[in-house]
Amino acid sequence: MGRGRPVRVLFVVRAQGIPSSFECQLAVEQRQNDDIARAAVPWNESRLRGPVLSLAAWLEFAAKEFHATPFVAKMDDDAYLHVADLLVLLRTAQAKGPSPHADLTYMGSMSWFHWHPAIFERSGFGYTFDEAWRMGRSCRNVTVAERRCRHAGCGACVGPFPFAAGFLVILSTPLAAALARSPGLQSDLTALRAAPQLVSRQGRKQGKLMEDIWLGSLLYRFPPPQPVRYVALSEVYDPSLISDNWGLRARQTALLAHIRGKQLERFLVMHDFMTGEDHCSLPHLLECEQGCGAFDVAHTEIHLFRSPRVALPRLAKRWLSPDIERSPVCSATQRNATFCRLRPSPNQTRCRKRPQIILGVNLLSRVQNAKAVLLKRLAQRKERVLQAGTARLVASACQTPYN
Repeated sequence: MGRGRPVRVLFVVRAQGIPSSFECQLAVEQRQNDDIARAAVPWNESRLRGPVLSLAAWLEFAAKEFHATPFVAKMDDDAYLHVADLLVLLRTAQAKGPSPHADLTYMGSMSWFHWHPAIFERSGFGYTFDEAWRMGRSCRNVTVAERRCRHAGCGACVGPFPFAAGFLVILSTPLAAALARSPGLQSDLTALRAAPQLVSRQGRKQGKLMEDIWLGSLLYRFPPPQPVRYVALSEVYDPSLISDNWGLRARQTALLAHIRGKQLERFLVMHDFMTGEDHCSLPHLLECEQGCGAFDVAHTEIHLFRSPRVALPRLAKRWLSPDIERSPVCSATQRNATFCRLRPSPNQTRCRKRPQIILGVNLLSRVQNAKAVLLKRLAQRKERVLQAGTARLVASACQTPYN
């Protein structure tokens, strides 16, 4: 997956002021694999500011370098992606004709949050707009928000807004360019760089910022002049395409697994599962609707034992909250914003049913039973890398040991 392929993978590395020994290793990696994107962010930046600064740098880089491509994406290193299924999905999204706003597409696993711009902190989470609206009623009131704040200056929160979970955020390239040019992005980065530390509402020192929620808030606070098309790969507890839990469970149809524990052997098991006969790639239809009714999903319409487990937008309209009609999510320049949900194609071939995958196959037993074999495979792969000369090349060029 490199130049000339349908998908190009790059590792975004904070490289500003990087020590010479690391610089040499990056140079060797770049010569060998051409897979490094250097971000103009201090190499030793903290977990507090680093993710947001790196994501902003990636948006600017991607919008410039890949302006001719339809989509760019950001993916965490603890996720496994079925690339072929992703390509089918992106082609489906790109070919969706009825939506006049497909140029500005924001895609991912969607849920809702609020954001405190003054202190870069999230608040008031919900799986739907209605749930998040109720959870954030206190923080939206500046008087109540300041009274609950353990220090002066928290300010009221803004929202709720939909955001794509950080393990896979897909943006149409024009939207990435619009966000990179946003004056709101620059003002946020200026404030963040100037802050020696950030204090939470509870008065504690913040240790990290959630860059995916920040990005969703940026799109909400500084919307582009054209309406945005939101595409939900999953909502509420729908696991059809996204496996996101602390265990290791996945549907046959999953295109992404979020492996929160980051164990390498789990990645290998997931690779075997997604490339083996257990996996079932299904075509999907994109159902889109313009306006506020498309965003609002009532819990009374969520089918707990069906997949996808969210209401059809046309049914959700019956419970349309008056609050969402006043929300910047779908008013002013975004009045005709579009929300899309993926549905299985009615003409598709069904997956072969397996008893263990009614609620998703549990792959943890495979990890435990085959761990010794997996570790042996890891050792063999490491040995192949050594024999190929990559490790020796790095050691020789950069005068670093290897084993």
